[in-house]
Formats: sequence, C-alpha cells, structure tokens
Amino acid sequence: MLEELRLDSDHINETYKQMSKKYYNSKVKVRKFQEGGLVPKKVHSPHKEVFGPNWEGPFRISKGLSNGAY
Repeated sequence: MLEELRLDSDHINETYKQMSKKYYNSKVKVRKFQEGGLVPKKVHSPHKEVFGPNWEGPFRISKGLSNGAY
C-alpha cells in the first residue's frame, strides 16, 4: 500500500517536471553569436540610477563558445 503511493507520487512528480521543462524550453529563444558581432551588456550595479541606462556597449564578440555564450 505505502509502496504504491510512493510510486504514484514519483510518477506524478516526474510528469510535472517534464511538463515544466517543456513549457520553459518553449519560451527560450535560441541565439547564434558570431565572432566580430556587436552585443550590449546588461548593467548590474547595486547603485544604479533610477533613470540610468539599462545597457552598456555595444561590445564586439572576441570569441564565441559552443553553448551560446560569448
């Protein structure tokens, strides 16, 4: 009895994880970066001005990595 409940809850949790993964991945936009391209950089300052810029740059990509990072 207890083992059946445990297996049922494991199945429900796995189904929920798969649905969450599918939803998240449907919203992700794949972007390809090439060397020499221009990209902005997000400003992450704890003392950022209220009406200050959100982005710095543009910066030139010097090396592209395989996972979409640069």
